[in-house]
Order: sequence, then C-alpha cells, then structure tokens
Amino acid sequence: MKKRLLCLSVLLGGMILSSVSTVSASEMQYDSSSEAQYDLFTGYSEDEKVLELPNGGYLIGEAELVDATSFNELTQDYDIVYESYNSKTDPNAITVAEAKEDILEELANNKNAVEPRHGGSNIPDITKNTIILKNNGSYSSTNFYGSGWQFSRYAFLSESSTGDYLLWSAIIDSGVVGSANQAIETKQASDQGIIQAQGTAVYPGAPQYVTRGRNPMIFYSYNPAANSQFKVENR
Repeated sequence: MKKRLLCLSVLLGGMILSSVSTVSASEMQYDSSSEAQYDLFTGYSEDEKVLELPNGGYLIGEAELVDATSFNELTQDYDIVYESYNSKTDPNAITVAEAKEDILEELANNKNAVEPRHGGSNIPDITKNTIILKNNGSYSSTNFYGSGWQFSRYAFLSESSTGDYLLWSAIIDSGVVGSANQAIETKQASDQGIIQAQGTAVYPGAPQYVTRGRNPMIFYSYNPAANSQFKVENR
C-alpha cells in the first residue's frame, strides 16, 4: 500500500542539488562495471520486456499518453487518449539486458553532448505529453543532465483507480518533483536569477512517494551531473 506522505514545498539553493552528486562524470567509466543504469531496472529480470517511448525513456508495464486536462470526473478517466503502450505486447519492446547495452552505448556516444535526449530546458506540455502509469508500471529516464534547470520530457500521473501517489527515485544527482505550475514558477524564478525550487526534493538512494492529486507531476533538477537519471513507478 502506498504510504501517505506529507508533500512539502522546498526551497533549494543553487549549490544544494549539484552538491549531493554521488558520482561525477569523470567517475563514469561507460562500461559494464558502471552500475548507474542498472538502478533503473532494479527488481526486474534481464529478460523483462521494456519499451522505449517516443520522447525517450523506458516503460515497463502499461501506460497511456493523454491530455491531462481531459480528466472526466464521472468516468474517472481521460477523454483524450493519444496512445496506449504495453511493454509486454509491443513488437518494438526489447529486454532489460538489451536496454542496458543501449544506455551504455548512448552514454559513451553522448557524454559530451550539450543537451540530453531524455531531458531538456523546456517544461513538458501536459496537454500532449502526460503519461498515465498503470498499476505496477514504471518509467526510467536516461542521461538526464544539462546546464540550469532540466525538466523531464513527460509529465506523469498514476492510474486513478490506484490512488494519486507515484514513487520517485533520483540516480546520481538529486531532483525535484512538482506540478506543472510549480515547474513554471521554478523556471520563471531562475530566469530572474533566483534559484528557488518549488516542489518535493528527491535524493539519490531515498525513493519518495509524491502526489499532487490529479495534477501531473514533472521531474526537474538544477545543473544535474552528467548521466543523472530518474525513475517513477506506480506501486
């Protein structure tokens, strides 16, 4: 059962998020001994099927891409569903073992990239890029890093019948989970030279349940260390 935790707004100074990094870019060896990418798939077997989503990141289980503003109170569902995903049945799905190889290759090929493919400086549009994670579904990003505030490519919600909490994990560097409005406020403050994060802090090694009710949640991090990652699960 998901723990009912009090979600607190936090104010994080510019040095806080970058100072808690557990692994630096120079410490990443880009070979099979690197364990960062393995944390994304903890608890899953090597032959578990995963599906890379169009905007990047890996899905295990079932999910829907929806317009988050189309939630119907009567049906407790979304009137606008763009796509449905299922890693177990999709012909494009690959195994966890293959995904690990792909991630290592991407790290090696893009370690000097200015902006990663799985995160960016733009806040995701919740009308087009909200992922509804079904029961026991999980999403894992890769190479989440960059200068300034970096935001996930998707916003996330749990399936309404499973409650409103999602379990968030930060890998290598810390981050913040907030609503779209909190992400906007955080970015606007940064544009004015104020590094002030609105949301719930998530630290490496300390997964945390977070909810914003039926408001989509976004992951963001300030100056995240190279190859930082995050994971969000509905369990």
